[in-house]
Amino acid sequence: MERYDITARRARYLDKMRKNRTVEKRPIVSLDETYIHNTYHAKSCWQSKDEPGLFISESTGSRWIIAHAGSENGFLNNSLLIFKSQSKSSDYHDDMNSTIFLKWMTEKVIPNLPERSLVVMDNAPYHCTQINKAPTMASLKVEMQKWLREKDIYFEESWTKAILYDRVKKNKGQPIYAVDELLKNHNHEVLKLPPDRCDLNPIEENLEPCEKTCGSRHKKNCSINRRSICIDNTRRLAHTMPTCTTLGRGVFKK
Repeated sequence: MERYDITARRARYLDKMRKNRTVEKRPIVSLDETYIHNTYHAKSCWQSKDEPGLFISESTGSRWIIAHAGSENGFLNNSLLIFKSQSKSSDYHDDMNSTIFLKWMTEKVIPNLPERSLVVMDNAPYHCTQINKAPTMASLKVEMQKWLREKDIYFEESWTKAILYDRVKKNKGQPIYAVDELLKNHNHEVLKLPPDRCDLNPIEENLEPCEKTCGSRHKKNCSINRRSICIDNTRRLAHTMPTCTTLGRGVFKK
């Protein structure tokens, strides 16, 4: 059975989208991150011109992280971010962090956003960096006391951690996220996707053709060395995203 809070978050997301389309009419821009590596290729199976078949992701070679943003008019000009992975982790999210994400937003995304945009993104950790983080039960007692003192909230020196933490929880308020404040300062708004509902993010279906275009260029019977792609080729492929996903523009209008 689905948790009530997840149900509520999905309902709030849909309500916000409905209100935006009928009242606020902000341009909707979605963003996401993905990756391409030099062993991504189609396996031997039944396929056709319309169905390229399943793709194998062996992750044995170099990998490049790609971040992009787009709207119903296609991908935003000059908003592409691509860099070579320095991590050996199987999860490409380990290559992204709040510093890289906020730098990308500041330098490439925000300057190219339409006015008053509604920016849709998922709940990746680097999308949810909190700037008003309150102490947790794992925090030191002196840290809880310091937080309460800075908020001018009454407490007694003799109180235990449990009592102090109870006072913290009652006064910490709603979380404030760094990316929300950044976009708010430029007259934009953030809308987070409900948990585990990446299907509601149209850019997911627009980035996929780029990955498949890359994979279709690598034959399974080639050697690993011959399948290796240099950074220049990967950049060239990534920059073709807007053209290889032209047919996906309708997806942004979901």
